[in-house]
Amino acid sequence: MSVLLGMAMVLLQVPDDLIVERVAGSDPPRVTVRCAAASARKVLLRTAEAAGLDPIPIPTNLDGLIGPVYLREASPDEIVELVAGAIGYVGRVERGRILCDLLPSSKEEGSRRALRDEAITQYERFLTTSMDDSRAPRAWLELAALHHEARDLGRAIDVLRAMRETVVEGDARVRSSVHLGYLYFLAGQYESAMEVLLEITEKNSRRPEAGDAYYLLGRCRLALDAPELAHRYFAICRQSFPTTEAAVFARIWSVESLRRTGNTDEAWREIATLERMPLSTAQALDLLEVRTAAADAAAEFREAAEGWLALAAAATEAGIRKDRIQRAARAAERSGDALLTLFTLLTARPEEKGEIIGRFLMSCGASEAAVKFKPTDPSVRVSAALELLARNEIAAAQKMIESAPEDGELSLVRKLIEADVALRGGRPALVPELLTEAILRSGNERFVGEAMQRLGEAYLMLGNLERAEMVFKGIVPPEGWK
Repeated sequence: MSVLLGMAMVLLQVPDDLIVERVAGSDPPRVTVRCAAASARKVLLRTAEAAGLDPIPIPTNLDGLIGPVYLREASPDEIVELVAGAIGYVGRVERGRILCDLLPSSKEEGSRRALRDEAITQYERFLTTSMDDSRAPRAWLELAALHHEARDLGRAIDVLRAMRETVVEGDARVRSSVHLGYLYFLAGQYESAMEVLLEITEKNSRRPEAGDAYYLLGRCRLALDAPELAHRYFAICRQSFPTTEAAVFARIWSVESLRRTGNTDEAWREIATLERMPLSTAQALDLLEVRTAAADAAAEFREAAEGWLALAAAATEAGIRKDRIQRAARAAERSGDALLTLFTLLTARPEEKGEIIGRFLMSCGASEAAVKFKPTDPSVRVSAALELLARNEIAAAQKMIESAPEDGELSLVRKLIEADVALRGGRPALVPELLTEAILRSGNERFVGEAMQRLGEAYLMLGNLERAEMVFKGIVPPEGWK
């Protein structure tokens, strides 16, 4: 497939080459999926074929384009969940079969919000009148969970702080403390998170929740750029609570603490070990994140760009998705891979696709095609025309400058470019008409100097040595070009 055809397919979201391959020797199977755009149903069917799954339960009406997609050595569960989720389904693998259920419609989602708001009102009313009721601790936790679901971390934190003032002991307080520490961590309030989590490790060191606390303490220390302390907390979690889910997450994130403390080889060995372990979707995504960060730090920029793109596709929070796309774009630019750079830039700045594609085509030498993607930003059009002119691509420069502004500072640059086009195109008689009045009216010394140079060259090409000599002495001929 030619570069230009591939580009057009990305832009138009037409199904592009879809690659679905089982990782050789993987058991349980892992699969790599890559495409710019493709039918979701086709991706799921090809995944089922590669992983030996039964695709028959996939609903016949499941369809829709997805893309871009790049999932490197992912489990079938992860692929099904992400692909189905992208078109409004809940997907999973169960007993060797791919199952997909339709998500609630926008109307039903609105109903969910209404139900959540009503539940919040009822819990608040209950806690106002029945704070000493035996059901109050559960009500506090449910109320905080509802605010968390609504992505209102501030109110969820306030609820759990209020709960800690009324519930002084018991299982509910310990659970609330873990969740409060987690919410503080999500909100970036790491010192507050550690204060709450340390209380758990000191007063409830034998409870399973302490494992979660040690893991979160490690994450907080990583966020505060203290990888040595983070590694200690991860180690305690793994050693003291080896059978918990927190221990797996601690092992994954200990890779990051190893890398930051300079133990790079050990970090990569641990990544290789973790990649052979059965992991949940959340654990696999965390592993991909630390692996991608390690690749970025090791200047493996192509792999880093692909990883950040995959993580962006999996992100549910807009801020996280944007950050990962930006990381992908930076890594892609450093990779030296022009197509990957184009791909990530289009993903990062879709509103600028004309400018991005135009510049890419120019860098490939396809100037005539680049002109079709005229940038919307006038300054970009002018700079693009200058670049084309520097490569002596006169016709393309002329087309690029046609829609540039005719007034303001950029109009002066446009006149210079048009004069250059005329000179190089063998039409010097156009130059005095373009520049004489502008020279007389402009107070921009740099423009006047550049324009006088071109005006003099035009008169020389016309054989009018007298006028050329006047111009090179800084005198504009009083009769203009006539």
